[in-house]
Amino acid sequence: MSKRYIAAVGEITLPVEDNEWLPHNDFTKAKDFWIKSNNSITDSNYQKACKLVQKHFDASFDKSKMINYFANKVADVDEDGWSNVSAENIIYAKRKSIFKKYNDATYESEDLDSISVINLDFYERDYDDEPIESNISETPTISFILLKSIDLKDGIENQSDITKWEEKNNFDVLDCFNIEINENTCSYVDEDGYEGSSYSIEGV
Repeated sequence: MSKRYIAAVGEITLPVEDNEWLPHNDFTKAKDFWIKSNNSITDSNYQKACKLVQKHFDASFDKSKMINYFANKVADVDEDGWSNVSAENIIYAKRKSIFKKYNDATYESEDLDSISVINLDFYERDYDDEPIESNISETPTISFILLKSIDLKDGIENQSDITKWEEKNNFDVLDCFNIEINENTCSYVDEDGYEGSSYSIEGV
C-alpha cells in the first residue's frame, strides 16, 4: 500500500527567562499582530502572527525511537544495567512496529511534510497552566500540527487503528516526532560578548 499520513498535535511554551534569544524580532512582530487580532483566530493579523512564528521551527520524524523501544524491552541486560541489543532484538522490534520498512544500518531521521502553527498567545499562565487574559508577557505559547507521510503496515488504516496499537503496545507514536527551534533563530550574544545557541521548550 502507498504511504499514509500520520499527524502529531502539540502545544509548547518558550519561557522568555530560559531563552536568551528572546525577544526575537519576528516573535516581537508576531506579538504585535496577535494583540491587534484580539486573540481572534479568524483575524488576518492572527494568521500573520502564526506564519511569522512558524518559519522558526524545524521538525523531524524518527522511526528508530519506536524500534529501540521494542528492541530494548527484549534485549539482555549486563551487570551494569546496560542493554545489549542484538540483531534478533531489532528483527523483533521491526515486527512489533507499525512501519513496513526499516534498515537499522542506514536509517536516519526524516524531514516532515509540513509544520503548521495553528494557535498562539502571549498570555501569562497561572499555577494550573491556564491563561491569565489580563496579563500579557513576552513568553509565547504555541500550538502546532506536524504531518508526516510514512510507510505504515497493512492493517494500520487510520488514526483509530494507531490509537488501538498505542494502547496495546504502551507506546505513543508522538514520541517519534521532534520539534525544535532552528539554530539561526536561537543564536545570541551574551553579556560577555560570547556567541551561543540554545533554547528551552516546555510542553509536547
